[in-house]
Amino acid sequence: MTSPTDPKDFSKLRSVAPINTDPNAAPATVWDKIKQNFAMFIEVSKNRPISETLCLKEALIFGIPGSFVCSMAAFLLTTNRIRVFQTAVISLPILSMGRFTQCRAAKHHERKATILVSKMIRAKTLTDGTAKQAEFERLFAKSKVELAELERQLDEIISKQQTGGT
Repeated sequence: MTSPTDPKDFSKLRSVAPINTDPNAAPATVWDKIKQNFAMFIEVSKNRPISETLCLKEALIFGIPGSFVCSMAAFLLTTNRIRVFQTAVISLPILSMGRFTQCRAAKHHERKATILVSKMIRAKTLTDGTAKQAEFERLFAKSKVELAELERQLDEIISKQQTGGT
């Protein structure tokens, strides 16, 4: 029989991060700020397959051939085998982490845009037919020009993809 303070019992417990309902909320403490800055790298340490980690497979697909190209360029420039090996070893993590960071930042911006659009839809449905409808329409009118330009650009991209144009 184990006592209530047995260390074996504590190993079965897991810590659970609190659920943050507002992803855009400012961190409460300095430690929270540090954790938020490195949150994208936590995904890598969760012991999942590479294909399930967001952007990691893409980063490696970009980094490995990029490292090969860098090492070939170093060989053509120096013909020094040690320098070629050093270039390959150094360029792989730099290219991979650069692409990983860029991809995660893009996904973060996409998520923020999705949240913004859902908030706009929710505000529109809540204000229709109320006294606040005019306020919402005035707020929405400020962004109509930018949204119309974005829609035009997206339509252009979609039509190019469908016709096979470059």
